[in-house]
Amino acid sequence: MADEGARMSGMVSSLRKGGRLDEALALARREHGRHPEDGRLARALSWVLCDLVRRDGGSPELLVAHLRELAGLELGERGNEVLYKNLLRRLVDAAWDLRRACDARGLRALLDALRQSVRVVPDAEWRAAGSPRSDGELLAFAASEAEPLLRPLFSAFSDAPEDLEALVAWCGPQPFVMAEDLRHGSWDAPDESGAEAGGLGELPRATVYVEWASPRRGALGITAYRRSAVREFGAPSVSIERSVVRDARLARELRAHEVYDAVLSPDGRSILGEPRVCADEALRSVFVRRFEGRFERVGDFGFVRLPGGTAATGDVLVPARMVAELGICDLSVVSGVAVASFREGEKDAEGSWGFVVDEVEHVESPRADEVERRVSGVVRFARGGAAFVGECLVPARVVAERGLREGQELTATARLRWDKRRRRWDWVLA
Repeated sequence: MADEGARMSGMVSSLRKGGRLDEALALARREHGRHPEDGRLARALSWVLCDLVRRDGGSPELLVAHLRELAGLELGERGNEVLYKNLLRRLVDAAWDLRRACDARGLRALLDALRQSVRVVPDAEWRAAGSPRSDGELLAFAASEAEPLLRPLFSAFSDAPEDLEALVAWCGPQPFVMAEDLRHGSWDAPDESGAEAGGLGELPRATVYVEWASPRRGALGITAYRRSAVREFGAPSVSIERSVVRDARLARELRAHEVYDAVLSPDGRSILGEPRVCADEALRSVFVRRFEGRFERVGDFGFVRLPGGTAATGDVLVPARMVAELGICDLSVVSGVAVASFREGEKDAEGSWGFVVDEVEHVESPRADEVERRVSGVVRFARGGAAFVGECLVPARVVAERGLREGQELTATARLRWDKRRRRWDWVLA
């Protein structure tokens, strides 16, 4: 029997590799029916069915039949890793072919076929059960390995609520949960007894900042501030993901420099369902905030310097165009609205986040008594050649130019200047 099983499985393989799939299927079914305990014949039949999935993927009825027959073989993971990887890749290719052809009807049919023949299992359940590939009727894939198959479907159904509900009901909420929450065990599956179980209403929402929107290009640039299941928020430079969403409707409807709550596709490149304006002011202030501070000119542009914080959070860039249009002079007090902006790094350097003025509401030119004062006192030297008169700094250059000496009495004019190291405004001898 062993020699006969090897010979027949070899014949099935030869027919399959020769492209004679219908003959290979008939032979494999007959021999597997005669000897169901022979693993080699079961594997030979499984590879024929895998090739038929690729050939007949455009027919939902045949696709369901092939996948269910494959599930009925109940082949385990061990020893069949290549088979299941190839099967998943062929399903992914079929989905992307339909997506590129903009065949929404075909994608719906594919999803319906998958829901009848494939089960997506949460990773924790998958590992606990020992990675079962079949329950005798349905094939099974872990949620993490099924994500490549979900991407073309999420992309196609991003603005189709009913299709999204069906897709989420099939794949479950795990693809939308942050990986760190899964690793740390800080996310629990939602209660499936609710009316919206398995739908978009259960999925975690991310805070989405629209960096730019281009209706002409049908795209918008977003920064997704992923919301952890334990509601922890870090600095934008640590916890954000930047991507481009190609969606003509959203490019028209969403406003640049606005913050929304939205459900994102697992790859962050699609916004699913209808986003809503974020009502959490603490989150909004991560990206859009009001400011008031004194302006320091740097060439044609400048910064409104806000004491404390860091350069990323406390320096608000005022572009040269705005400085010229509003006639903002050095040391003016400026107030308005600033928005987060990502500055690309040079070559391989990473970029950084900062704030740029989006709207100026008020400019108050400096009064002489606010930015200049007369100081008197005894000169005392500090390290590096600089000196102080009271709390007023005397730069080393000024010390050398005036030939100042320790203990000398001095009366002079000091001017307000921004101290980058201490992040505050100080008085400096002019």
